Amino acid sequence: MPGQGNTQMVKEKVVQMQAVLQRLAPFQHVIPRQYEELASHTDCIGKDVQAAMVQGRKLRIAVVGQVKAGKSSFLNAVLFGGNGVLPKAATPMTAALTMIRYAPETKAEVEFYDAADWEKIVHADEKYQEFCETVKERLLAERAAVKKGSGLFAQRASAELRQEDILAVVNSEAPHDQKAAHELVVMAQKNGLDVERYLGSRQVIEGVASPMDLMDKLQNFVGAEGKFTPIVRNSIIYYDDPALAEVEIIDTPGINDPVISRGRRTKEMLGQCDVVFVLSQCSQFLDAVDMELLVQNLPAKGIKNIVLVASQLDAVLPGESNKYANIQQLLQGVVHKIGKRAASTVEDLLKQSSNETERDILQQLKSALPPIFISSMAFNMAQHFDHMDKEERHFYDLYNSMYSGLVFDKNLLLELSCLPRITGVLEAQKQKKEEILSGRLQELIKGAETGFSLQMEELRKTIGSQIARLQNEDVESLQEKEKQIVGRINKGRGSVDGAFENAIIKMQRDFELLKTEIKGVSSDFSSVREQTETYTKTYSVSTSKWYKPWTWGSSETRTRTITSRYANVHESIDQVEQFVYETERRLKQAIISIVDLPRLKTQMREGAMNLFDLGDSSFDADDILRPIERAVNRITVPSVEFGDRDYSSLITKNFSSGRVEESQISSLREAQRAALKAVIADMEKVVRGKTDEMVHSLERSQKEFVDSLLKDIQEDLAQLREQLKNKEAALQTYKEMLGVVEEVK
Repeated sequence: MPGQGNTQMVKEKVVQMQAVLQRLAPFQHVIPRQYEELASHTDCIGKDVQAAMVQGRKLRIAVVGQVKAGKSSFLNAVLFGGNGVLPKAATPMTAALTMIRYAPETKAEVEFYDAADWEKIVHADEKYQEFCETVKERLLAERAAVKKGSGLFAQRASAELRQEDILAVVNSEAPHDQKAAHELVVMAQKNGLDVERYLGSRQVIEGVASPMDLMDKLQNFVGAEGKFTPIVRNSIIYYDDPALAEVEIIDTPGINDPVISRGRRTKEMLGQCDVVFVLSQCSQFLDAVDMELLVQNLPAKGIKNIVLVASQLDAVLPGESNKYANIQQLLQGVVHKIGKRAASTVEDLLKQSSNETERDILQQLKSALPPIFISSMAFNMAQHFDHMDKEERHFYDLYNSMYSGLVFDKNLLLELSCLPRITGVLEAQKQKKEEILSGRLQELIKGAETGFSLQMEELRKTIGSQIARLQNEDVESLQEKEKQIVGRINKGRGSVDGAFENAIIKMQRDFELLKTEIKGVSSDFSSVREQTETYTKTYSVSTSKWYKPWTWGSSETRTRTITSRYANVHESIDQVEQFVYETERRLKQAIISIVDLPRLKTQMREGAMNLFDLGDSSFDADDILRPIERAVNRITVPSVEFGDRDYSSLITKNFSSGRVEESQISSLREAQRAALKAVIADMEKVVRGKTDEMVHSLERSQKEFVDSLLKDIQEDLAQLREQLKNKEAALQTYKEMLGVVEEVK
C-alpha cells in the first residue's frame, strides 16, 4: 500500500483541483459546458482516489469490451469451469454491470435503479415518443413539399409513408439513451412490473445449492426474459472460490452502453480498477470503438496494467481454413494476420497523434501486443467433452470438418482455447498485487492531472479567443460580418446539397452491387459432397432339389459387394454457417467502404470552409471553424447487425441423424439451398432496411447541415453582440477567468 507521504500528496492534489473548480464556480453561466466537464472530472477523481486509499483492499480487475465481445463467456470459462453462471444479456439495453467477489457462501445481490435514475429513464422515453411524432410530422411535410418538384427525391416522396419509414429515421437519428430508455420502459410495462415498489432497493438471492442453481434464479433479474431485468442497474455475485480471495472482478455490460446512468456507473467502476482485461473479437480486433475506450478513457484514469485478449477465435477459423493446408498453419496464419493488423493500427495512431497523453497510452497498448488469442467455446467443449450441449456439439463437428483426418480430442481443444494461459496471467497479476497497489495512486493522480490540464488548456484557449474578439469587434462591424457570412453560406447551399445527393446515389448503387456479389458467392457454399462406401454382405441360398431328397434342407453361404452413396448433414450445416459468416463480414466491410463517413465529413468541412476566405482580415477564423466543426460532427449513419437467426434449423428439422443416404441426398441438397436462400432473403432485407435508414439519415443531415451551421454561427455572433453591449464588464469577466486558469500549473 502507498506510504503516508504519497497519500498526503495525492490528497493535496485533489484539494487543489477542487479549489480551482470552486474559483471558477461564479463563471459557470459563461462557460456551462466546460464547467460541467471539469466538475464531473473532479468528482470522479475524488471517488477514485478515495477507493484507492482503502487499507487492505483487494485487487480490482475489470473485464471490458464491446457488447457481444464474449466477456461473460470468458469469465464463465476462467472462473466457473465453462458453466454459464454469468448470464448473457438479451440486448445492449438490458445488460447490467456485474461484480464478482469471494464469500464462504454462494449468493447474489441485485441492485435496482433508484427513483432519480428511473425518473430520468421515463423522461428519456417520453422524449423518444415525442421524437417519433416529430419525425412523422416532418416526413409528411417533407414529402408534401418534395412531391411538387422532380428528380431523385421527388420520385422517392411519391410513395406512401410507411411505419417502417418512420422507424428507420427514428432508429437512425434518435439519441441512444432515448432508444435504450424506451426499450426498458416497454419491457417493464410488458412484464407488469410495479416499478415504484422496487426502486432504490436490493434483492438478495441466497440458499442456493450451486453456482448453476444461482444462475437459474438470477435469470429472473438479468436474463433475456427476466421479469425484473429492465429495472436492474447492477448485480454482485459472491462465489466460494479461494481464487477470488484477493481479487474482485468487474464484468462490465459493454463500453458502448447506451443507458447513461448505467454507463456512468461502469466508468466510475473502471476508474477504481487496477488491472483491465480488454476483450475484442478476433473478427474486428481493436476497431474504432475499442481504440476510443483505450485512448480516451484509460489515460484519465491512470490505468497502466492492460491485458489484451482477442476473443472468439473459433468464429474466424472455419472461414479461413480453406486458405491453409492444416490446423497448425491455420492458427499461425490467423494469429499473425490479426496481430500484424493490430500493430499497424497502433503504429499509425502513434504517428498521427501529437497529444502526449494519447501517445502514452498508445505506447502502453503497443507493449501489450500481441494479444492472447482465446476460444471460450473450445474450453467449454473440452470441459463438457462427454456431454456437450447442442451448440458445443455443432462447433465440435465444425472443427472436425475443417481438415480431412483432423479429430479434436479433449487436450487439443484445451490447447486451442488458450484459457490456461489466461489463468496464468491472472495469477501473475495477483502475485504483483502489492506492487500494483503501491503505484496505483501515483498513476491515478498523474492521469487525473493530465486530463485536468488538458481541460484547462482548452478553456484557456476559449477565453483568450473570446477576449480577442471582444477587443477587436464592435456591434456595427459584427452585423456586417454576419450579413456576409449568411450570404456566402446561402450562396454555397447548392454545392453542399450536391455532395450529399452524390453520396446517396453512390451508396444506393454500391449496395445493389453488394447484393449481387453476395448472391454470386452463395454458389461456393451450395455443394453437397457425396461419398461412397463399399461393404460385403453375406447371405444364405438354399441348394436343395425336390428331386433329390438327400439335399432337402441344405444351403450354402454366398457374398456380394454393395456400394452406397451418402452425405454428411453437418457439412451442409457448416457451409450454411460459413455463408452467414461471409455475408455478415461483407456487409460490415461494406458499411465502412460504401458509407465513407470520414471522407464525407472531410468533403463537407472543406466545402464549407471554401465558402470563406479565411485569409481575409475581416473574418475571424473562430467565427467560422468552430460552428463548421459542430455541424460536421452531427453527420451520422446507422450501424449494421445481421441478426441471430438459426439457419441450421432449416436443415436439421428435416433429418433425424447426421447422415443421409441415396434418395435423401437430393432432399438434403434442397434443404441446403433453401437455407442459403433464406440467408440471401434476410441479407436483402437488411440491406434494404439499412439503405433506407442511411438515405433518411443523409437526407436529414443534408437538410440540417447548412441550417445548423447558420444557426450556430448566428448564435455565437449574437452572444458576442450581447457581450459587446457591456464590453468592459464582459472583458473583465473573461480576464478574471483567465487569471484563475493561468494560475494552474
